[in-house]
Amino acid sequence: MRCAALTSESQNTTNPTVYIIDDDPAVRDSVRMLIESDGLAASTFSSAEAFLNDRPPVLVGCLVLDVHMPGMNGIELLEHLHARGIHLPTIIVTAYKEESLIKRARQAGAHAVVMKPFKDVELLHLIEQSLGRHKNNDHVAPPP
Repeated sequence: MRCAALTSESQNTTNPTVYIIDDDPAVRDSVRMLIESDGLAASTFSSAEAFLNDRPPVLVGCLVLDVHMPGMNGIELLEHLHARGIHLPTIIVTAYKEESLIKRARQAGAHAVVMKPFKDVELLHLIEQSLGRHKNNDHVAPPP
């Protein structure tokens, strides 16, 4: 995993935010509370469209995206952001173990794909890695 890539609008990495985009309010809230309990800022959105409409102009941090959402799905959102030069470390969460979906997520630039239900410690570890908060990331292979 690599440090948070930034938009061209900013070079500040001191206050990263974890942007959680999931249509399930229970998942959004539980992931937000988990992230905040680890001392990180979190911001939640109920859909990809809500994120695109309401996101801050400068993004510093990482994304936690659900794949299956009404409207634009998580992978489409990731592709949309990359097409506009916005590259943030991204963790895709899904309840469906579809090899084609996992492959597409990796091709779109996802740093990790996590199956629901996931362990809290697993998700926190991936988030911290994506934000460059671990000093020893040598054992983590970069995405294909």
